[in-house]
Amino acid sequence: MKRETKLLKNTAILSIGLICTKGVSFLLLPLYTALLSTADYGTFDFIYTLVSLVAYTLTLQFEQGVFRYLIDCRGDKEAQKKYISTTFAFIGAISLIGIIISLVVCRLTHFEYTLYFVLSILTTVFNSITCQIARGIDRTVDYTIGSFIFATSQVVLNVLFIVVFKWHVGGLLTSFIIGNILCTAFLFVKCKIFGFFSLKSLDKSCLTELLKYSLPMVPSTLGWWLVNYSDRIIILHFLGAGANGIYAVANKFPTAFSSVSRMFQLSWSENAAEANSSTDRDNYFSKIMNQSICVIIYLSACIIAILPFVFSILINKNYAESYLNIMILLVAAIFSVWANLYNSVFGALKYTKIIALTTVFAAIVNIGVNLAFINKIGLFAASVSTLCAYLVITVISHIIIIKKVKIKYVATDLILAFSALGAGCAAYCIRNVLLSLIITIAIGLLTLIKNKNIIIMLTNRIKGLIRKKSPSDKNEK
Repeated sequence: MKRETKLLKNTAILSIGLICTKGVSFLLLPLYTALLSTADYGTFDFIYTLVSLVAYTLTLQFEQGVFRYLIDCRGDKEAQKKYISTTFAFIGAISLIGIIISLVVCRLTHFEYTLYFVLSILTTVFNSITCQIARGIDRTVDYTIGSFIFATSQVVLNVLFIVVFKWHVGGLLTSFIIGNILCTAFLFVKCKIFGFFSLKSLDKSCLTELLKYSLPMVPSTLGWWLVNYSDRIIILHFLGAGANGIYAVANKFPTAFSSVSRMFQLSWSENAAEANSSTDRDNYFSKIMNQSICVIIYLSACIIAILPFVFSILINKNYAESYLNIMILLVAAIFSVWANLYNSVFGALKYTKIIALTTVFAAIVNIGVNLAFINKIGLFAASVSTLCAYLVITVISHIIIIKKVKIKYVATDLILAFSALGAGCAAYCIRNVLLSLIITIAIGLLTLIKNKNIIIMLTNRIKGLIRKKSPSDKNEK
């Protein structure tokens, strides 16, 4: 199977589940903003932020290491058993220590949501490990179904817990925990992960390899966390929970955009690792990077141009202050995706130390800009600092990576794409209905024309997957 075809196939598979769940989630956004106060939403977002920090630090990024090494030993079940068994044994031990420490800290600080917090950490850790193992053993479809189960269960349970039971913050956290459990249980059963675990397969050399790959990713994860979430802590301290809730809603749109892009990033990380040893590696990397970045910029331009027409429908008036922040964060999301695509290449080359260095530097930029301007321009400081941080990561990563891999871009393609983005931002700020409509249509047509071949290939791949799964096809066979 050609590399491009496999890349598109995996992207299509991963996208199907995500589009469905994110679509439903966005339809429920008016419900969330109507029934939850800005303070409630800000509190949940803050707890979720802490859970992300603790969980992904606790794993020492073993999920990334086991995924990368499982790609190298596909077809060798004994080697797979060694990596998977070693991973679960190590994560089980370190999670126990982490949970005990978390309980002690929560008790000392009289944290109101201790049980939710601890269970969220534990379920997130094991769900993350299980998902990456499923990807590593080439069970992409099952991984997608598991992600679909996770997201769908959260949406359904959020409606039940918030609308019916009125649990507010507790309801959001409970649905998150249950979603993690359901996804993990599904993957364990469907992928028969228990069959890969054996005490006899525990291997010290595998542990050493995984630590060597994963440990440099820990400061990288902390850096990404600081870039993504330090804003919340600073906003909470200087502006309060209400402002944090507004910023959390503003982040919904760029987060959804990044999540959709992440489906390609997940496929690209696997594809790049497989293509790393090929003779035409540099040309292939250049082709994929050039095409994917242009697509991402066009998509962002389209979203920014369309948002003025739907903002008042999706967002309650209490969150109106989030409007201009959304545009800045969507532009920042472009560079976030760009940097992550570079990180996939670094990961394929096993240069994880570089990822750590660039991310930590960007985190310092993010916090510095935020603290310098938070009292002067309010919430805009958080958005601008995020944009600066992602831009820094992208630029530094590009400077470093071209010394390792000769990635070349087509200048005219990038200029045209960024011009479309500029027009979309102009329409977003002006908020003139006629002008916005004209610009939106123009950007939409340009996007279709410039990405016609990719759209056709991706559409055909999705149709092929649907036909393959249809009962009529099975009967014919």
